[in-house]
Amino acid sequence: MSDLVGRPFDFGSDLLIRAGVIALADDRLQLVVVCPHLISDGFGILNLLFQRIAAVYAALRKDLPVPPSTFAAPEAFHRADRRYRDSPRSTADAAFWRDYTADADEVVRLPNGVSKTDVTEREPPRLSTAARLGMREFEACVPAAEYAKWQEVAASLGVAVTSLTTAAVAVFFRRMCRQSEPLFSLSVNNRFGETRATPGMVQNVLPVRIAFQPGISLAELAQVVTSETRRIYRHSSLQISGIRRDAGLSHEPRSPFGTILNLIPFLEPADFDGSRHAWPAAPSVSPTS
Repeated sequence: MSDLVGRPFDFGSDLLIRAGVIALADDRLQLVVVCPHLISDGFGILNLLFQRIAAVYAALRKDLPVPPSTFAAPEAFHRADRRYRDSPRSTADAAFWRDYTADADEVVRLPNGVSKTDVTEREPPRLSTAARLGMREFEACVPAAEYAKWQEVAASLGVAVTSLTTAAVAVFFRRMCRQSEPLFSLSVNNRFGETRATPGMVQNVLPVRIAFQPGISLAELAQVVTSETRRIYRHSSLQISGIRRDAGLSHEPRSPFGTILNLIPFLEPADFDGSRHAWPAAPSVSPTS
């Protein structure tokens, strides 16, 4: 299993996805899927591919034909990208982001804590992409019972749990960095059209500003987050590489628009022919700076 996980991929010859099963007991198995982040984002693997594996497993258990895949061909991603690049919408999005990031001098930065010496001395397969760039990654997995409470609070406020979580994190960023309008980045699930239900690397990272008014409550801030994220999501098709290039920041190794907040609340149950199953981790919050 260590070879399955730790062996680098050869992009010229390897199948770019590996899978294995760990037998924990006679009636308990753990499925391990390994792939480069290049071929899919978290939603594509943890939700779409997971559902497909469950459907195949259930069919084989019942001795039924495996249902045909509904995934789009890889070429669909290229076609969608080409249509967008050639459209007026691409030009409008670029103009929006140039204005939005025009004065991005003060951005949220958390303590780095990783030097280039640390990176070179550690075993390469054990390093995350963030560590390789001299960045620091913090991850917190939220227990299911705690997450259920967050969902209840969000529902009572009429906002999504992601908006409530982002608001709470923005409060932390504001206090840590002493900024009245902290600028940081959000990892977003950028899925549209025929590629919406197909695994693939369509995740994007968007700069976001959260303005604090004197005396604002967390409930009010969650509404501010909701409005601001809806505003930027309208322009989410322009990839962060293009936003950085237009801002003259392509050379920056770290995120030029502050700490990246990656929320993963989308782990959905699947039907393994009635067998009980569980994720090894709960929904998570992962800031990278």
